[in-house]
Amino acid sequence: MNNSNIVSLLFPGMQSHMEEIYKSKISYIGNVINSVCDASQSEALNLKSSSSKILFVGSVKYMEGALSLIEAFTLLKKKYSDISLHFIGLNDEDFKDNLPKDVFCYGYLDKGIDSERQTYYNLFKEAKVFVNTTPKWSSFSASIEAMYFYTPVIVPSYDEFVHTFGEDFNGGLFCDDNRTLSNTIEILMHSDNYIDKCINAHELVKEFTWDRYIDKFLNEIRKI
Repeated sequence: MNNSNIVSLLFPGMQSHMEEIYKSKISYIGNVINSVCDASQSEALNLKSSSSKILFVGSVKYMEGALSLIEAFTLLKKKYSDISLHFIGLNDEDFKDNLPKDVFCYGYLDKGIDSERQTYYNLFKEAKVFVNTTPKWSSFSASIEAMYFYTPVIVPSYDEFVHTFGEDFNGGLFCDDNRTLSNTIEILMHSDNYIDKCINAHELVKEFTWDRYIDKFLNEIRKI
């Protein structure tokens, strides 16, 4: 690491930490979306216009956020009977209690398997909103992938996310108190400017492709 001319990071929070340890140039030039499927604005917005699906992506280490979302969903279900909640990365048995009606778990979906890849991207395209409000860190990579597919996100205002997108985030909403999560979801799903949120979400991450990342990385190399 000390003998490298440049070290490129995917998460901004590590930059200052690594700069204190290593002598090499430490650079954060953005994250990358590991998507093998292109995002179509017309398709996504058409699907979302009639959607009532809430999407969560994360493993058991994000269980605090998952449980808070189930509580919020239970409250929302009393007002909106058509909504459903979908968990990627978690199985039914990961939860101690029985899951409410219209909560679906898919476990880990392997993009290398055709059927699982199709399920994965269909959920992203159809989701009305992506939610992971696990405190301090909430599945950064999945959040930006959701945004790429025009899905507004509800996440806490943790350092890496704010560093990347700013405090005045217009691709969804911040929620730092899970006691207000049901209200935050309701506000976003029924917002008059919901479509604007969808488009803004995509615009914020459209440059996070591997092609653009390599271009930025090569540009950093040219500066050496």
